[in-house]
Amino acid sequence: MVRRIAIFTIGVLMVVGGATAFTRWQDARLADCQSRATVLETVPLLTAQPDGVQLDSLYSGCDVDRLVAYAGRHNRGEADERAIVSFYQQLVKSEAWLVTPSTAGVARLCASKDLDGGTAYMNLSFPASGTFDLHVAESADSGAQC
Repeated sequence: MVRRIAIFTIGVLMVVGGATAFTRWQDARLADCQSRATVLETVPLLTAQPDGVQLDSLYSGCDVDRLVAYAGRHNRGEADERAIVSFYQQLVKSEAWLVTPSTAGVARLCASKDLDGGTAYMNLSFPASGTFDLHVAESADSGAQC
């Protein structure tokens, strides 16, 4: 009987210890992802804006399901969509981003760049008239998709 109790106690301690270790590991991974999101917030593309456009909101974070860091900005204004795309095309080229084709996704401009030991992916989309979203993430399939 004492042996069964001891085995049961050891089993419970192993399960509790494993669950605690897993939780700490996940918390560390999330903290690392949030740190990478902070780095993405500093991408110069997110601070530049064409004439006739106002910043609506900045955002950043971590997709907790996949641990993918992201940052971006929502903008609004009267600027012409072609002028906005042209502005960011020039900017990504001047900052050594590699422009990639925008295929079946909703993004109008896509680019990638090696950044801080990984690849950052940028997409520019126009979700509604008079607004646009500039999104930078660690994953090519994040945001408006290219």
